[in-house]
Amino acid sequence: MTEEKPKAKKKSVNDAKALKNAMGRFAKELGVAAEIVNRMHLGKDPTAVETLLAVKAGVTPDDTRFLNALGELLQLDSELLDNGASPETLQLVSQASDEDLRAFAARAVKLGVAVSTAKIQRVESRRMMPEESHEEKAAQARWASLQSFAATHTIVLLHRIETRAESLLAAVEKFMLRFVPGDPQIGFAMETHRPGYFQAHTDIAASAGEVLADFDVIFGSRDSFTVSGSDDPEGVSLQNSRHALTRFASGKFGHQGGFAFDAADEDVFSADLVEGLAYISTQRSPRTPSALSAPRLPNLQVLELGAGAGGQAIGLMAAGFRHVALYEWIQPRADTLKANWDWPVAHVDLKKVPDSTLSQYNGIDLLAGGIPSAMFTPQAKLSHRGSENDLIPELLRAVRVVNPRAFMFEGSDGMTLEPHFDYLAYFKSHLRELGYVVDILNLQTSDYGLPLDEHRLVIVGIRNDEQGTFIPPILENPIRRFISGALGDLVVRHESPLELRGTFGAKSAQHQYDAWADRWRERFKDKLLPRIPREGTEKRPDRLENYNMEGFQGGRLATEATKVEDFPNDSDTYYLPILTQAVLSRARGFPDGWTFHGEGGGNVDMIADALSPIVAKIVGLQVYSALTGVSFDLDAAISEPIINEFWIGKKLRLNAGSEEHHILTQAEVMIRGADFLSRISDPKARRIKLQELIEDVEPTAPRRTYLRKVVDRIRFERELKDAEDAARAERLFPNGVPEGTEDWLPET
Repeated sequence: MTEEKPKAKKKSVNDAKALKNAMGRFAKELGVAAEIVNRMHLGKDPTAVETLLAVKAGVTPDDTRFLNALGELLQLDSELLDNGASPETLQLVSQASDEDLRAFAARAVKLGVAVSTAKIQRVESRRMMPEESHEEKAAQARWASLQSFAATHTIVLLHRIETRAESLLAAVEKFMLRFVPGDPQIGFAMETHRPGYFQAHTDIAASAGEVLADFDVIFGSRDSFTVSGSDDPEGVSLQNSRHALTRFASGKFGHQGGFAFDAADEDVFSADLVEGLAYISTQRSPRTPSALSAPRLPNLQVLELGAGAGGQAIGLMAAGFRHVALYEWIQPRADTLKANWDWPVAHVDLKKVPDSTLSQYNGIDLLAGGIPSAMFTPQAKLSHRGSENDLIPELLRAVRVVNPRAFMFEGSDGMTLEPHFDYLAYFKSHLRELGYVVDILNLQTSDYGLPLDEHRLVIVGIRNDEQGTFIPPILENPIRRFISGALGDLVVRHESPLELRGTFGAKSAQHQYDAWADRWRERFKDKLLPRIPREGTEKRPDRLENYNMEGFQGGRLATEATKVEDFPNDSDTYYLPILTQAVLSRARGFPDGWTFHGEGGGNVDMIADALSPIVAKIVGLQVYSALTGVSFDLDAAISEPIINEFWIGKKLRLNAGSEEHHILTQAEVMIRGADFLSRISDPKARRIKLQELIEDVEPTAPRRTYLRKVVDRIRFERELKDAEDAARAERLFPNGVPEGTEDWLPET
């Protein structure tokens, strides 16, 4: 970048300010003109108005229509032009095809997001639906009516199939436990000599025939339930269920074909037919996804640089991205990442990571990163550029080497301040030169349900060869939560129950505490916390003084909330509690169980620097949408839990923590129990004990089949992870890992 001289830079800054002011005045005058034109159209023939204005005011018909549309838009939102907007942007917004789309685009303008033709068309294609004729609506109503009459009978049959299949599955498992050899070393033939074998075999065939008859009534007797050429896992599972029923009903199992899908294999140790039955059996607890539900969206991969305390990582994980590695060079922050979640964390200075290492992630779905906010405070000096804290050159290098499908970099809005805006422009222009469409978002944290009055900058890029377009996360109904509602339970922790109010004396400490709690909640029920300052930007104890006006003593941090015995006398109407780290952490949006491993003010700095997880999630969902074409309800996404807090600090991470924790607990019991039972030398006795264990852990037969799958997946994922780590180390260091370079590899 060509460095401007100080005088020239100051002149450029002044010119930019002057232009902004001029555009603001122009926008206001344009708004006045739009209101006049809109008023003239009330009850008038549009052609007559256009003719009059063309003759008397020299305004073309196109301009008249534009001004009238803008006037209608201003009626919906009178504050639209408060921050100014270019005529081209306003014309695009006003020409949007419907009122909802105009409102969406207008909000984007208010957020400072550039509204291009491509973005308008992309949003419009998602929101516009073909208009249905009266005949089409009538036909749909008729079909819906027929479906409703048939639905009740169908549902009854489905429940009957599930119930009968569950009983059949239990009988098959009992049959296998009793008559399948305990170990391949004993033999591969069914133990038909045992009493009751052939009677059990006949009973299973009869039961399977009944279930198969119901199955064919609902689903038909066809051999395939998938569309030709498609990859439909649900159709395949249903197809396997019918195949299993057919085999059992025909008696071609056990000694006449084993339990594999291919009867010719005669594999008595296979579980193929059992899994086929499990799919149509009564499903596992509603706490876990049903096997008949839609499959999960595939995880995209993300490499994160400068991951900090994990705010952005939490959000991206919740948005469907799986981390292949997180790089962080500040030790307490790397420790924080490792302590809270089982991510592949590498404690390393990004400047010391060679291109050859980064190139292994070439073409990854998303490259994410954090830009240190200390560089972009009003006090920060321009000489910091190129220093060890400046990650912008490293992020540019990473984009060039990794060539991700998309990138997402976050930082403070201090980058837009006068001393730093030209560096932001430099960063954006170089990202565009690398082949990306770049959007810079200035997001208000309080729109995402957090009691924090703060703006964060997020820079998003989509590679030019990607078909999707990034659409800024515009919320139709921003969620607002304030200090009392969002943080009150962390502050008022010793309040007496309502039924005990009045039992304490007027001068008692508890009465005074209860009265103060009511006043504090009422006083700050519609207030937001100011931004969380970093220790390096303001001297202590002044760094948190702004909090004195917003519900807390800001001069210091307390380790716990104010206790009853700490509370002053009742005359102190405006007593403010001491600020705690827990309050700051929740205000930022971290889960309550998230721990920080810094010292002194390091934890506050960690929280201050972090991107709020919910903001990262919402932006991440829009990046995911641009890469896959999948749309999300952002307003609904905000209300969902950001993370399964049960697994904070734990190491078992099946499916990146998305599996229900009670299933994982059962699986871990099974794994450890199986390891213990492996000491039993008799294969048959060991098999019986293992069956008793799984019946104790999960009493429902169909759920046991799913649990076995989970156990197998956990074992496989653990073995795969160990193999991948070993292969990665071998690839990076074929002659062995040199001493001192182990931190380049994510830890297991």
